[in-house]
Amino acid sequence: MPEKNKRKKRIRLILWVIFIIYILTGIYHSYLKPLPEWINMRGDLHNINPSQVTFLHDDTYQTASWEQIIEQEIFDTLLSQIENASSYILIDMFFFSDFTWTEKKSYRPLSQELTNALIQKKKTTPNITIQVITDPINTMYGWHHADHLEALQANNIPVIITDLSKLRDSNPIYSPVWRWIFRWFWNTQSGGWIQNAMDIHKPKLTLRSYLHALNYKANHRKILVTDAGEAQNELITLITSANPHDGSSKHSNNGFQIQGNIGWGVIDSEQAVANMSGYTLLLPQFSQAESNKPSNKWDNITAQLLTEKKIKEHILENISQLKKEDTINILMFYFSDRDIINALTNAADRGVNIKILMDPNKDAFGRTKDGTPNRQVASELHKHGIKIRWCNTYGEQCHWKLLLFSQNNNKGVMLGSANLTRRNIDNYNLESNIHLSWGFEFSAYKEASELFQNLWNNSEWNMHSLSYETYKNEGSFDYLKYWLKEVSGFSRF
Repeated sequence: MPEKNKRKKRIRLILWVIFIIYILTGIYHSYLKPLPEWINMRGDLHNINPSQVTFLHDDTYQTASWEQIIEQEIFDTLLSQIENASSYILIDMFFFSDFTWTEKKSYRPLSQELTNALIQKKKTTPNITIQVITDPINTMYGWHHADHLEALQANNIPVIITDLSKLRDSNPIYSPVWRWIFRWFWNTQSGGWIQNAMDIHKPKLTLRSYLHALNYKANHRKILVTDAGEAQNELITLITSANPHDGSSKHSNNGFQIQGNIGWGVIDSEQAVANMSGYTLLLPQFSQAESNKPSNKWDNITAQLLTEKKIKEHILENISQLKKEDTINILMFYFSDRDIINALTNAADRGVNIKILMDPNKDAFGRTKDGTPNRQVASELHKHGIKIRWCNTYGEQCHWKLLLFSQNNNKGVMLGSANLTRRNIDNYNLESNIHLSWGFEFSAYKEASELFQNLWNNSEWNMHSLSYETYKNEGSFDYLKYWLKEVSGFSRF
């Protein structure tokens, strides 16, 4: 009997040691692990002439007669920028694939268009530097043969699949188990037996692909940097919320195209992604031009690159400066971050005018979602007098990531890849945003602001948005479900 008790104590001790190591592993990899160099950066302020900034947007909406209108300019601009480049192309895109859940012919083949453009440019300009960075979701974490990525490599265009293991873990409950056990499983590219959740037309997946996906982190950036063609020693940066993903081709999105030295900071931030994935980027073969000096302080707007958690910190700083009668307007696909929510409710309580237009979170590539997290967050914000409306979607997503700040004469506009969620702006995903500001209203701000007002107010013939009551969900159980997903990291948003 004493020997049996000793065995039980040893087993309990071993289980406690395993449990403690499990907890410590989750804490370290989620909160304490050092980030790779140049990840989570706040770039230099750059003087940009307003004429060198173009605000871009795609919009899908319904007319009063139920006709779907699709207006697109982001990828047309992106493809034109690639065509005009003469010596340098760097592209980092999260979702670069032909995955669709429904009939493929109903979507624009964005992934093939981009692939063809890059290959054609390499053929016509053999000495051009072209580099592509993307997320492992496009190969379903090593299982799926991505034909378009292999076509690029076959045409001497290097493709870097981001090594996400160097990032912190957004899912501390599950990720220690992944690190200890599942990541060592072999992932064959044949013999899958589980339905591909991204594309019913593709072969079935292995269990390991799904186990990898449960880490819930990504290289979520959407960036293109090229030389400016005939303009010597100049870079053009396109930063957007849009993906070259066929199934996303009807989504509403936004972006900036900016000519100037901010492109060098973007390349530095992308070098960090390449480094942590075991690669070194090639740089443009010309030197950085001297910054344009404004002839007076009102000539140029300022542009600043923000990545990862620096996006969140910058937003919180801007919200904290808003006073009574100042305004902030937000267009957002996913909205769940607790710090941003608290900052906005505090701002509303002190008299700041706030309007938020959100996706109702009901559509996901031909499937239906339950409205989490936006509907629960909207109920909380609405209680503080914040005005809420919903995008009027019919299968597509309102994929905007846009914030507009107005304080007296100071105007600012921020956009890029980042949703306002813990996963996106707390150093788990890789994200890139650009913030433009000026002491007066400038063209990019004016165009973005007019877009927001058009979407918010609708018109006699076009129904872009719906009232808060259309999708409101003020249930306590659903709010608890959202809250648990957000704080635990066990969620896809």
